[in-house]
Amino acid sequence: MRTYLILFLCVSCCVFHASAQVKETSNRILVEMQEGKTTTIIPLLSEQMRASVTEAQLSSIWGALQKQMGDFIEVTGESEQKVAVGVSYSQILRFKNATLNFILNYDEAGQIIGFFFRPTQQMAKVAFKQADYDLSENYTERKIMVTTGDYKLPGLLTLPKGLTNVPVVILVHGSGPNDMDETIGPNRVFADLAAGLAQQGIATIRYEKRTKTYGAQLAKDTTMTLDQEVTEDAISAVKLAAAQVEIDPQQIFVLGHSLGGMTAPRIGQYAGVKGIIIAAGNARPLEDVLIDQYDLLTDGLAEREDIMTNIKTEVNNVKKLKPTIYIPTDQLPLGMPQAYWLFLNEYDQVATAKKLKKPILVLQGEDDYQVTMKDFDLWKKALPKATFKSYPEMNHLLMKSDGKIGNEAYKTAGNVEKVLIDDVANWIKSLKASK
Repeated sequence: MRTYLILFLCVSCCVFHASAQVKETSNRILVEMQEGKTTTIIPLLSEQMRASVTEAQLSSIWGALQKQMGDFIEVTGESEQKVAVGVSYSQILRFKNATLNFILNYDEAGQIIGFFFRPTQQMAKVAFKQADYDLSENYTERKIMVTTGDYKLPGLLTLPKGLTNVPVVILVHGSGPNDMDETIGPNRVFADLAAGLAQQGIATIRYEKRTKTYGAQLAKDTTMTLDQEVTEDAISAVKLAAAQVEIDPQQIFVLGHSLGGMTAPRIGQYAGVKGIIIAAGNARPLEDVLIDQYDLLTDGLAEREDIMTNIKTEVNNVKKLKPTIYIPTDQLPLGMPQAYWLFLNEYDQVATAKKLKKPILVLQGEDDYQVTMKDFDLWKKALPKATFKSYPEMNHLLMKSDGKIGNEAYKTAGNVEKVLIDDVANWIKSLKASK
């Protein structure tokens, strides 16, 4: 689950507006934000946006960004994307310590209906550090396609070289539009897991997340739930794994990271798997975890009160959601629609895990500020027959922590800790030996 201290003012589908005007307006807004002239931005917002954001909030954004990311340096790229009958304009902003996408969405009248910042993955291509345990001569990789209905997600099957009838682990992403490596800054969580497990004779499947491959299409889907975002494709990956000649179909496991860890019990409920692995998965409701994250990330910020008031209001809206009560997406957390939160209100990952008659392994970094030991302790209390491993000085990416939080925590290249990979491999092997 990746929650950044970045102000998501609105996430909505986009509609078309003339390219020249879009570019001119977007560039002008960027300049005016730097100069503190946010009064001139308000009239450009749609009526819905004006109701959800104040001039004070707008004026605080640039200072908050530079406090986190360091001084702004330059715009390194611009792009435009049409979605349905609309357009989204993105500028890549390079700060001293990070790179962000500044995205503006426009309606057919040229008004702004979406205004937000997102981390980019540009740094990953230049700063990724191959793990010491990644000995490529010990495994092969084959392109695969995870298919769910009309959704086709490219992926990789990583196989230990020279072995047959091997166990396989399906790697299930955290929140956000993740690639198959679960790239976060210069780090590739799933690439490390795949390489490390292959050394131990265990195959893996990893694949692009649906919200990455079909992001533009799904942005306008107000009916999307956790099942469409995560569960369905994980089940398809399990079926694909069972059809591979090198794989033992009785030894298929799911490893869910972060949001994927929260979803792992549901996947285990419906997929033909031997067991599930919950890695940094929240046991508490997602919206409650967000409150803790924002409380920590806003400490010391001048804008703390406004940010916390906003997220608490959004969380309260989730708590009172009912099918008969409509609450707009921009008044709910993470820009996710009402259907998404209604589904989560009904889904209890702990209760689902308790009903599973399958082995469960729970992994947790003790220095994870996003999903904390609170969640680990809740899992431990609820699942007395499961296996639990926690790791001092390990962060949310299952890597050695440097004690930092927010974007600063993940900008340094690292690798998934070998001890964790060894624990996963030994757990899987112990289950096979005890058959």
